Amino acid sequence: ACHQLVWEIAEEWSSITGLNHLVEPELRAGMQMVALTLPDCDVMEVKNRLYDEFQIEIPVYRWKEQCIARISIQGYNTPADGQSLIKALKTLLY
Repeated sequence: ACHQLVWEIAEEWSSITGLNHLVEPELRAGMQMVALTLPDCDVMEVKNRLYDEFQIEIPVYRWKEQCIARISIQGYNTPADGQSLIKALKTLLY
């Protein structure tokens, strides 16, 4: 269930942004963590605002000139948590 939820979130984010995943589909088996590619942004501002305004604490960083947000889904996460993240990122980045 965690694997399915993390990739549902990743696919929805990709459809919103048009940005590609960093992991090829054949390498996804069992993964509960994914790096979401973000549009160019001030990563520290996004990280801080996610926490301060939305109470979402995730790593947001720059890697190889790309902005990345890393999410990890555990048994206590729900689809509503994923939708909260998507909504927060859309608010901050678009």
